[in-house]
Amino acid sequence: MSKEPPQMKIRLSLELKHSIESAAKANGRTMNAEITHRLEQSFAVGDKAKEFMDDDPLKGIVVMCEMMGQGIASIASLALKAGIDSGKVKVTEKE
Repeated sequence: MSKEPPQMKIRLSLELKHSIESAAKANGRTMNAEITHRLEQSFAVGDKAKEFMDDDPLKGIVVMCEMMGQGIASIASLALKAGIDSGKVKVTEKE
């Protein structure tokens, strides 16, 4: 008997499909791996935030802000790799 994970079909907007393709390429992943990674991350972040919010709401807010900062750093890194310069903000590497 096969132990492969179950498959499922989903409908996406063309724009979302293109976003996933771009992110997968930038991260060196297949589209499936990119989708799986992002879903796992979203559940992990939500679970972590809920855990902290239940124990200590202020610490929960701090943790969520730190996670958002990591997300922003990831976006900036991708922009840097892509050579994006909006004209308003120049993305540079940290020293």
